[in-house]
Amino acid sequence: MARVFVSYQQEDRDRAEPIVEALKRAGVEVWWDPSIQPGAEFSEEITTALADAAAVLVLWSAHSVGSRWVKDEAERGAERRVLVPARIDAVQPPMGFRQFQTLDLSSWNGDADNPAFQRLLATLRTLLAGIGRAQPMRARASGEVGIGVAVFGGRYVLVKVAGETAKCVVYKSWDRKEQRYVALKVPRTMRVAQAAAQVRHEARSALGVNHPNVCGILEARVSLIKQLSAWFRPRTVGQAGGETEVFGGRMQEIGERISAFLVMPFLEGRTLDVEAFDRRGQPIAVKSAVDILAQACAGLQHIHDRGIVFRDVKLENIMLVPAGGTHRLAVVFDFDMALPQGSVPKGGLATGDMVAGTPQFVSPEQVRGGPLDHRSDIYQLGLVAYEVLTGSLPFAGGTDQETMLARLTEHPVHPKERRGDLPDGLATTILKCLEPEPAARFPSMKDLEVALRGSLVDE
Repeated sequence: MARVFVSYQQEDRDRAEPIVEALKRAGVEVWWDPSIQPGAEFSEEITTALADAAAVLVLWSAHSVGSRWVKDEAERGAERRVLVPARIDAVQPPMGFRQFQTLDLSSWNGDADNPAFQRLLATLRTLLAGIGRAQPMRARASGEVGIGVAVFGGRYVLVKVAGETAKCVVYKSWDRKEQRYVALKVPRTMRVAQAAAQVRHEARSALGVNHPNVCGILEARVSLIKQLSAWFRPRTVGQAGGETEVFGGRMQEIGERISAFLVMPFLEGRTLDVEAFDRRGQPIAVKSAVDILAQACAGLQHIHDRGIVFRDVKLENIMLVPAGGTHRLAVVFDFDMALPQGSVPKGGLATGDMVAGTPQFVSPEQVRGGPLDHRSDIYQLGLVAYEVLTGSLPFAGGTDQETMLARLTEHPVHPKERRGDLPDGLATTILKCLEPEPAARFPSMKDLEVALRGSLVDE
């Protein structure tokens, strides 16, 4: 079992290796990406090693503070209370990690007796000594902690921020009635009418959706939010005085307000933009990518069968959730931009207004302006497939507008020019998705799913 997981950015390999070797000489068992055996699936190996680790040593630097991989691994270490942050240059840790005491190894010269390295060694050994007793979310102190707590609708207690968009914040929350974690999506606006309209829009598309490859909405509410000040002992989730509480201890109400929010299943996993590339910047294996894309097809077909165009298919909106063994479930989520089939959204060349959506992932018909149907999502998934399999996008531009207009005036670079080992059938399938005219694309997501899986049969 790996003991210490070392998270770093590939550009820092020359700085990381001496630290790893010094730890090994000191008798510490270390896992880092060179430990991966030839032929092994990169992301699966990392996920397993990270879950098994008694300590997660993160090496912050000018390179790693911008790495989605390193930030995600640091977050997982922090959630399990086994994060050991260290910086190897003068750069401070990124926002969200500055509350942790960070060891300074920026001037370390390889001397095992160096005080900073000895502090690192002592910290790691403390965690290693408690590996048999370590529990996720274990307390770091026995005293009471004071925090602000929000209880939504008398039922949902916010635990932490799980994600953010321009319009809303998503919280990991505890459902006191069902005794489970859920995700609460809360509009940023403080105006109740505006928040309610935003919630209703998304609920029309996703409320009641029931498919393993789609994250639907469990509930949409306009309700009272109680603002509480709480004093509690960490890790008091569980039975207390015969009744289940999220936070044991004393609570005092300090205010309340009305807001609208959505309740969704809480997905424990990584988004495709994090998983699509290993730390070396290489795309994931073809077989794994095709399985993920085919699952996304199944989810999107279910959405289309309900008469909805998702309109925002991109890597960040596909979550990979562990589903037993090495299998991962690809789940499409975030209906913020979804519209009924045939809708004419605002924006595009027809009106001269800004196009809604992520510029790199809009379809030609979104750029032009006009009615949209399910084939717009097929184009977007083709862009996702292209990036996941080649490591780049087929169109580029100096500005967002140039990037969008390129798909109207240019042909995509052939996928095999970017990745020579792609099966011919798979490259052809991607290009068919990227046809500028909707009628030339696959007629449905089901047809695309069949083509994706069939592209590997003869390989």
